[in-house]
Amino acid sequence: MKTPKTNKRAISANGLALLTILLVSSAVPAQADWFVEAGPFYRGGVKISVDGGSRAAGSGINVATPGSRGAASMAPGALLTDDGSAAVFRQFDDGYVGPSGWVWAQEAGVTQFFAYETPGQYDAGASTLTFTRSLTATSGSSTRTTTQVTDSGPSGWNDSTKTNGFGVMAAVGYHLRQRTTEEDLERGEEERNHELSLLFRVGWLEGLGANFRNRSAFGQNVSTRSVTSSVTSSEVQQFTYDTFGNPFFPTAPYTMSDPSGVGPMISDTPDSVNTLSRTDSPQSSTRTSGFQTQSLVDLELDVEAFTFQFGPRWVWGEKEGVSLFVQPLATLNLIDASATRNEYYRDSNGRQIATWRDDADDQSWRWGAGIQVGLQACLSENWYLNGSGGYEWVKSTHLNVGPDRVRIDLSGYQFELAIGRRF
Repeated sequence: MKTPKTNKRAISANGLALLTILLVSSAVPAQADWFVEAGPFYRGGVKISVDGGSRAAGSGINVATPGSRGAASMAPGALLTDDGSAAVFRQFDDGYVGPSGWVWAQEAGVTQFFAYETPGQYDAGASTLTFTRSLTATSGSSTRTTTQVTDSGPSGWNDSTKTNGFGVMAAVGYHLRQRTTEEDLERGEEERNHELSLLFRVGWLEGLGANFRNRSAFGQNVSTRSVTSSVTSSEVQQFTYDTFGNPFFPTAPYTMSDPSGVGPMISDTPDSVNTLSRTDSPQSSTRTSGFQTQSLVDLELDVEAFTFQFGPRWVWGEKEGVSLFVQPLATLNLIDASATRNEYYRDSNGRQIATWRDDADDQSWRWGAGIQVGLQACLSENWYLNGSGGYEWVKSTHLNVGPDRVRIDLSGYQFELAIGRRF
């Protein structure tokens, strides 16, 4: 990630390093007690970790309302009501009875327009003819819908990554004790093949960014169960008609299909209507559906640091050859971190529910310490080349961006190259 602000910081840091070398080179006294160095360095193993939250989880957005709605039960179906008082055509399971086509018969309440199917329907002793009718009715349907919303897991996310960066380092140092030269030996000084110096170093480090993509921060499962209910009512009714004691009543099966035909007479309305049986049968059908929601986070970090270091350096070996050196350093680090966080809340149907964006930019000072071990190769009387490796520990810092807390641990192993000049 590069922003105009970051580019300006990079230009400033490079200029700072070069300016330090030029100023030191022109300002230090012209004697061998002073030296300056400059060169690139690499820092690896820097750890960035995130204890992340979720805007979606904390927003209170309802993608569905849990609970139940709709009717819970149904009344039985309404059956056709017939008290038998009207002289109308009635169709039965085992025959029919209708009004006579003769006016005098209608006025007398009798009819010859009927049919019956089985011998058991006629009772000569009681002088009755019975019929049965089966009725069925279904109530209107009702639907009860129950919605459940459950989290698919705990909200928030955690992750970490290792990163590395490159930078430049400039140093100015002063020799507290130098190695003996031939002139020193001629003056009778004791031979020394080591030297002790004090160093002040300024460095700039960039490229310590990290990208966390599509990190799942929150999710829900939404399930809907719809139950559609109805009640089917069944009833068997018995209708009893008077046959008037007719000794020549026809045997079953008998059918008079002509309302104006000639035949035996019965009453055109039933003497009684009785219910033989009734059942109410509930019926239901169930439909289920559901979807999932998912909140994903993209977090982009940019980290750079300015480091100020101070400490001694011990060098062992001949001045004209390759020497071994070690330098422990106390450091003060200015860590500049910026972050952009985007959270996208969508459902499994591709619908985007909500989005959130958070930005943060913070600077903090952190103490540290390090140690470098390396080799120093003499190039000429005043010029030399250093190559070293070591480790620097830096107290970690934190950056809050939205609901996420980012921990930046600048500690890591370090490799350096530097060219130096003695004065």
